Amino acid sequence: MNGNTRFGADRKQQSHGKFTIRHYAGVVEYSTDGFMEKNKDEIPMETSELLSQSTCAFVRDIAQVISAKTGSQKESKSSISRVSVGKQFSGQLQKLRRRIDETHPHYVRCIKPNEQLQPNHFDSNIVVDQLRCGGILEAIRVSRAGFPQRYTFDHFVARFSVLSSVLRDRKETQSKAGKLNGISSKKKRASKTQAGTKDECEALVKLISQWILRDRENDHEVEREAEPEPEPDVSSDTVSPRSFWKNKSAGKNNAIDLSEAGIQVGATKVFLIQDTFDTIERLRGQ
Repeated sequence: MNGNTRFGADRKQQSHGKFTIRHYAGVVEYSTDGFMEKNKDEIPMETSELLSQSTCAFVRDIAQVISAKTGSQKESKSSISRVSVGKQFSGQLQKLRRRIDETHPHYVRCIKPNEQLQPNHFDSNIVVDQLRCGGILEAIRVSRAGFPQRYTFDHFVARFSVLSSVLRDRKETQSKAGKLNGISSKKKRASKTQAGTKDECEALVKLISQWILRDRENDHEVEREAEPEPEPDVSSDTVSPRSFWKNKSAGKNNAIDLSEAGIQVGATKVFLIQDTFDTIERLRGQ
C-alpha cells in the first residue's frame, strides 16, 4: 500500500481499521469492518458448470473447489434467491432508467457549504471541489464550447434590435432601421407572420455578425501593425491552397459566414456561443 499513491493509511486510521483511496473525485475513507461481507459476490452457478465441463484437468479441479465451497449454500438457497451483487446493481439501474423514462425529472444538486455543516459559513474551496468532482465545471466547459445561449426569433429581436441603430450605417438607418427599432419598444402585431419575424431576425443576425467580424479584423490589424514585418521568403513562391482560395474569394462577394461570428440560425431559434453573447451584451449595455 505504501508504494501506491492511490492508497493511504496513517497510524490513526490503521488503529481504527480504516484506509483511504484517492479517487478521481477526491479522497474517500473506507472502514475494514464488514468490508468482505459487504462486497461479497457469489460466483454464478453457470460459471461453475462451465468450468466443470472444461477439457483441462486444472480447470476442472478449480470447478470442484468452487462447488465444494458453495455446496452448503446451495442447500439453503435456491438458484433464484442467489443473486450476485453485480446482478442486483444492474437490476436497480434498469429500474431507475425505466422510472426516469416514464417521468420528467428535475434535478437539484445539493452542495455542502463547509465540512462542519454550520450555517452562514461558505468555504469556497470545498464548494469548488464538489462542483469539480460532480462534473459541473466540465459540463459548463462543454456548454461554453458549443452554443449555450439560445433565443427564439421573437425574443432575440426584442432583446437585441436596439443594436441596429448603433451598428447600421447612417445611409441604411433611415430606410431599414425603423422596422427593427420599433420591435423592442412595443408588442408585435397579431397580423405579423412567423416568416416575417424570421426574416427580421436573420437581418439583425447578419448585421451583428458583420460588426463582430469587422471588429475582430480591426483587432488583428492593430496586432499586425504592432509586430515587426518578417523578411520575405524568396526560397519559395508557392501558395497554400487555403490562402489561394481565400484570396480568390475575397474579391467576389462579401458573404457573411455566421459560424465564424459564433452565431447560428436554426428553424425556430438563434444559437450563440458564449464569447459572442458576452460581446453583444457588452455592446447592448453601453
